[in-house]
Amino acid sequence: MTLLESIISPLIIAIISALTFVAYKHPTAYKKLLLPILIICIVLDLVFTTWEISISVISSKLLPLIGREKITEAELIIDKHQIFDNPMYLSIIFILIVAFLFILNSFPHLFGKNDKEDDPE
Repeated sequence: MTLLESIISPLIIAIISALTFVAYKHPTAYKKLLLPILIICIVLDLVFTTWEISISVISSKLLPLIGREKITEAELIIDKHQIFDNPMYLSIIFILIVAFLFILNSFPHLFGKNDKEDDPE
């Protein structure tokens, strides 16, 4: 496990836990946070998808121009700059994140909590 993975995994768990807590305990505050979070997710998805597609297009155009003896080296460099093996993974992750955010948004309805019952705890 790399240093980056050891930092990002707990950070993701902390963000999920914090969002879940806010959505359950403070649904009106969560509704205010939902739109900015969705905008950030959409922008990140567009940036990462554009990056992955551009890496794929550039590599498909440049690999035929590279000599056979350097192909393996060029593929290693390309792989080093890709975030995912398949850009489709980004779309799947984005859909799962948006679904999770909307499930959290429905917590007051699922648990019978009114917005007026927003506990100060």
